[in-house]
Amino acid sequence: MSLKSCFLWLQTVRCGGRVVYSTCSISPLENDQVVSKAIALLQDQMHISIGSYPQQMLREPIKLPSEPIELPLEPIKLPSEPFRASASLAELLHQVGAEPTKHGIIVLPDKAGSGPMYVCLLLKS
Repeated sequence: MSLKSCFLWLQTVRCGGRVVYSTCSISPLENDQVVSKAIALLQDQMHISIGSYPQQMLREPIKLPSEPIELPLEPIKLPSEPFRASASLAELLHQVGAEPTKHGIIVLPDKAGSGPMYVCLLLKS
């Protein structure tokens, strides 16, 4: 089922689009191997690459402010540009012990106290 879903999402998303493949499985058979098989099955039809952003967040050191942050009194306007993970997400991934895998990242229950959670970013071009 996971391979079929991943395959269909990659066929459906437009060129330049992204697919986030995520499971609540600890098994590489349902995680990285599904991604590898989907890419292999589609290689003659389209170009799929693995986004490195989730793994980059694990490599980058977390910079916490040395002074308390003052919150603005007025409402915060959401940016019009595409979503980008915040430092708080990167910090959370570090706190729960997220680990890189071949194609994505995984959070394991023995470190996080919940999970598992696997995430991979796929880019279609």
